[in-house]
Amino acid sequence: ADVARVVGRVGHPRIGAIWDVLHTWLAGEAPEAGHAVLAPHLGYVQVKDVASADDLTPLPLGAGVLPLAACLDGLDPETWVCWEYEKRWHPGAAELPDLLGAGRDHLLRLGAPKQ
Repeated sequence: ADVARVVGRVGHPRIGAIWDVLHTWLAGEAPEAGHAVLAPHLGYVQVKDVASADDLTPLPLGAGVLPLAACLDGLDPETWVCWEYEKRWHPGAAELPDLLGAGRDHLLRLGAPKQ
């Protein structure tokens, strides 16, 4: 709600919001609530998957607990979706190149906008 309030006050069509679904989920916000307030301003949605709120090691998309389907449901087809994978801070995580094809397929199955 704070981000939507600031972006709305700017009132310029080239100013938008980035929605990092992990952080709103960690704060206890339901995806529907985040989407409802940010939808008019969304230009970019950052997705990832993790084992739990206590273990933020990146996982292949769909292998963790984040409600990605609910986050992506109803997005404008023009909204960019980007998979953030933080292996640099989690050396034990799987190598990203090996996961890219399956990650893309998972996002497409969930109905992510096609870019």
